[in-house]
Amino acid sequence: MKMKYLKKEWVQRLLLILIPLSIILFLIISFEVYGSKVDWVSQHVAFPDYFRKLFYETGSLFPEFSMNLGAGQNFAQFTYYGVMRPDVLLSYFLPNISMEYCTVFFSIIYVLLSVQLFYSWMKSKVSSTWILLFVSCLFVLSSPIIFHSHRHIMFMCYFPGLLMGLMGVDSYFEKRKTGLLVFGVFFMILCSYFYSVAGLAVIAVYGIYVWMKNFPKKTWKAFIIDYFKFLGWLLLGIGLSAFFLIPTAYAMLLQTRPSLQHPSYIDLFIPKEGFSSVLYSSYTLGLTSIGLLGVLQGITKKEKAQCVLGWLLLIILCVPLFQYILNGFQYIRAKSLIPFIPLVCLMVGNMLQAWQDNKIHISRWSVVFCFLQVFFFNRKLYQIGFLIDFFFLLFLLFILRKKNWKPLLCLYLLVPFILNVNINLQEDYADKALLSRVHHKEKSELIQNTLDSNNELYRFDDAFTLYGVNRVEDLRQWKTTQYSSNSNLFYRDFYYNIMKQPMKSGNHVMIPSVSNPYFNGFMGIRYLYDYGKNKETEYGYKKIAKKEDGFIEENKEVLPIAYVSYDMLSKEQFENLSYPYSIEALYQNTIVEEAIANKKLSLSVQKVKPQFDIVDKTETLNITKEHNGVRINNKKNGKMKLRLKKPLEKNQFFIIRFDVEDIAFENKKHTVISINGIMNRINSTSDMYRSGKADFEYVLSSNKELKDITFSFSEGNYSLRNIKCYIADVGVLKKRKKNIEPLHNAKWEHNVLSGDIQVKKDGYFVTSIPFQKGFEIYIDKQKVQVEKVNMAFLGAKITKGHHMVEIRYHLPGKWEGIVVSGGSVVILLCIWILKKARREKL
Repeated sequence: MKMKYLKKEWVQRLLLILIPLSIILFLIISFEVYGSKVDWVSQHVAFPDYFRKLFYETGSLFPEFSMNLGAGQNFAQFTYYGVMRPDVLLSYFLPNISMEYCTVFFSIIYVLLSVQLFYSWMKSKVSSTWILLFVSCLFVLSSPIIFHSHRHIMFMCYFPGLLMGLMGVDSYFEKRKTGLLVFGVFFMILCSYFYSVAGLAVIAVYGIYVWMKNFPKKTWKAFIIDYFKFLGWLLLGIGLSAFFLIPTAYAMLLQTRPSLQHPSYIDLFIPKEGFSSVLYSSYTLGLTSIGLLGVLQGITKKEKAQCVLGWLLLIILCVPLFQYILNGFQYIRAKSLIPFIPLVCLMVGNMLQAWQDNKIHISRWSVVFCFLQVFFFNRKLYQIGFLIDFFFLLFLLFILRKKNWKPLLCLYLLVPFILNVNINLQEDYADKALLSRVHHKEKSELIQNTLDSNNELYRFDDAFTLYGVNRVEDLRQWKTTQYSSNSNLFYRDFYYNIMKQPMKSGNHVMIPSVSNPYFNGFMGIRYLYDYGKNKETEYGYKKIAKKEDGFIEENKEVLPIAYVSYDMLSKEQFENLSYPYSIEALYQNTIVEEAIANKKLSLSVQKVKPQFDIVDKTETLNITKEHNGVRINNKKNGKMKLRLKKPLEKNQFFIIRFDVEDIAFENKKHTVISINGIMNRINSTSDMYRSGKADFEYVLSSNKELKDITFSFSEGNYSLRNIKCYIADVGVLKKRKKNIEPLHNAKWEHNVLSGDIQVKKDGYFVTSIPFQKGFEIYIDKQKVQVEKVNMAFLGAKITKGHHMVEIRYHLPGKWEGIVVSGGSVVILLCIWILKKARREKL
């Protein structure tokens, strides 16, 4: 009998490999790349590739600072993307395999490992093998599991750790064994910082259920004592990961971005979407109606443990407050509830086992409340789909009442299977052409050869593609670009609100490379990589190397990354300047926090009303004048070409700004306006990550005379108001470089930027490294007061004379994390030694 059961188990385990693998292989065959266009390429491949390069260069698994991205960032800003994940660490042993292949392979492993662990966990929960197979299939076919293996790996890679934690809960309350519980928590946190909070909530809720199930006759006092002991072991698992957790949490707290939503109390406590968080979407639990029925059926049971678990799940899954908390008080989105999938599947398993054993009938109230969900969907397609799903389930439950027929309920798995395939087909997959734009051999060689020819410290951006913002070809390549949910808020504010950089992607957390000579010069972007036949270089840049259609351009007039400035302007006076006068004043001066007397500014910016002729316009593009602007009515994407009656000279910048207002159907449409190839975008109001930046600014420049201005308008109906044009003198950029003293013999080693500098008179030592906690500046080995200069950057006062300067960085929270992790290891060892001693006495 046991052999027969084992044979059936291995058949089922094989099926649980073949079912998800068949979907994955179908997707791989159907599409060139098993990964989404944006986040998979630009984050979930780019960051691990960067981590691997850092490890090979430094030998450190957890560096303290990154000079390669975002102009210089606390490295803990990026640990969110899995620096300590097993797949990332294992990729270090595979130097000759591209990170795309590593990521695809390990993400598939996460899917298969998760379902096998789920099966092992559920084995003791249900006695019928068909139910065990059913709920295991339900788990792996839930929308997020496979979908996020090719989009957001952090949304699903923690499941092995979470499931080990759940098995550890069983082991703790049944056998008083703690190893699996502690290790599961530790593993889960290292895999996904973001989902570890919800994962811990799942383990804590499951702990209540297991205690009540195992000790139904014990008192509440006994529960409190036992449960606090249990929480102590959870804390030990958390403590082991403190070396990773504390610096990451500290970095996020230091740079907490504003909430993306500001919900009212009604929004937080009234479940306006019913049970939508359980159903269908890849950003919810992604289950079908049987998941909802399982939870509702649980609260009707007389067994206290089942009833309590049902109510806890119902409250957590329905009340928006919990989504808001688990999303770090950023917004209300059900994606934070994905870790609760195993508990809902457990409820389904319990329901089906009781149904199989004829212990229950499906409650009418459960059916009624389940049916009411149809009225909470705001899309007709979801309503129809839910009704088909739900009535098919009820039909099967009704006709399969005979015990021998009940295993045929597995036919219902067609519903989650079809849903899963359909959702995965809707992904916007990358292709090989896109990957070749992000990185290829010729591009790497161009960048490396350029860096070999010049060892000075300047920045080197990729101007070609948004997908390459996080791609680092060589660790000597320092970039201003970045795409990360965590970043330096001073720098982001500087980029979008002071420099007024165009919103190229519509996503406020992305900082891409955009043509702007003021920004490029200020940030020390000496080199740019670009691609395209006969493509014009940006102003001030000259092509210095070329391979196929890729090329490197250089601008020697940009400011160095560290220098001494003698021209100061108070923050108060600066904030009274409007754009674009402000960016020229910023370029000419160093903005300081201290109160100093106002100075007379000599600015070249002039407001103009250019005269032009319309030489070309798309027929479907209709432009009408209105108060303080124009109205765009564009039936499809259209263009308009203007020819200036008085062309701009090579030594002039042409600056255009306007506000985009009264967008028709702004909850559905993105609005994109490009001028001479510079794109500005405001996403629809339904986009959670939209910036809301409706002021569009463009700095047009050319190495030639500027005659034509070409506008591209996206489809839609919207107004452009407060349209203003300016011209400015390019000589300001060259003049500024002559008025500063650069840091000589500059080098960056072991989180220290050092060099020497000749200071003619008292002034400010200025950098374009974003200001953040952890920096120390030493001048002639004496520590000096660190200051924020230019609204966002690191600086300090400096006196006349020749000085040796060092900028050192210490990762905040690093040593505290190491101490807590070390202490947790000591506690575990002490407990293990005591337990061993007790066993030997017995």
